[in-house]
Amino acid sequence: MLTNFVRATYKPLAALAFWLLAAQPASLAQGTTSFPLPAPGLDIAMSASGVAVVTTSGASLLWVRDENGNARNVAFTPDDCVALTLTRDGLTARMRGTVSSNMFLVDLGPDQLSVRSYSSSTTDFVLTPDERTILTGLSNNTMLVTSSATYQDFGAASLSGIPRSIVASPNSKFAFVATGASGRSIVKVRLSSRAIVDQFEASGPISKLAISPNGRQLYAIVARTLADGSTRRTLEVLDARRGTRLQSRRLSVAGSQAPSFDVETSSTSVFASSTEPLTVGSQQAGVIRFPVRAGALLAPRALTSIGTGAGAIALDRGSKSLGVINPDSQTVTFQQVP
Repeated sequence: MLTNFVRATYKPLAALAFWLLAAQPASLAQGTTSFPLPAPGLDIAMSASGVAVVTTSGASLLWVRDENGNARNVAFTPDDCVALTLTRDGLTARMRGTVSSNMFLVDLGPDQLSVRSYSSSTTDFVLTPDERTILTGLSNNTMLVTSSATYQDFGAASLSGIPRSIVASPNSKFAFVATGASGRSIVKVRLSSRAIVDQFEASGPISKLAISPNGRQLYAIVARTLADGSTRRTLEVLDARRGTRLQSRRLSVAGSQAPSFDVETSSTSVFASSTEPLTVGSQQAGVIRFPVRAGALLAPRALTSIGTGAGAIALDRGSKSLGVINPDSQTVTFQQVP
């Protein structure tokens, strides 16, 4: 199995230049702060230490906000990167390239870059909550399981289709992977053996998976083509232990373009963002919030990016701060949330 992959190429490259971002943050409202980005933002990650990182498009830069709220740009790589992860201490960022078949590791403290290449294109990339294991989706219908300390490959889970989205269980023992020929299957993989231990389906192709902090609920963004040719998009709630569908909430997209979604979860809320505005009552917003009560989603509420779409989001559960990429204004906003 592992002969299908190129072994880790993990060599420090030249030191990266850091410089302070001249523009200062602008306060939007109580508990809300916005920073300008040097280029359109692609993905965002936040750490428990208060560090935030944004990947940008076409600028060969990372944007970094430190724990004291100071922002700087980091010279990086020509590759646009997504699937961004950040360790709890905020010192190490990992991400996958959208052009190359590479995983990039940036040590934000010692100012070094390392690269691992793959023989197949990467489709998703996850660091388990215990930060010991890297899960990499590959276009050859596998998910590679790798040590984050030594970069030794433990093995690969064979799937029935391309892994579209991966989430790890809070105890770091399992992965849930959206896959299958139609993209509607969710397989549960035991990471110690790379074996599939369960499989269930959503009502349609899945573009994004998320999991509740207690590991009991899975959230899936689903797009289903109706008989009249229109597309219905929903946020489905599934029981992570039994695979049964518990609830479905429709996502009403106001824009005319095909949207990209992102999802973040806390014990009290599920946040969903869309690059095309979502309609909630009489409002349109790029980010909406579903309050959670006893595991069930209540009626959604418009949260931020009122009237416009929003890009990727990230949640620091400790400080209850939600980071939002705003494509229209080329900014990133940090907002206090319930």
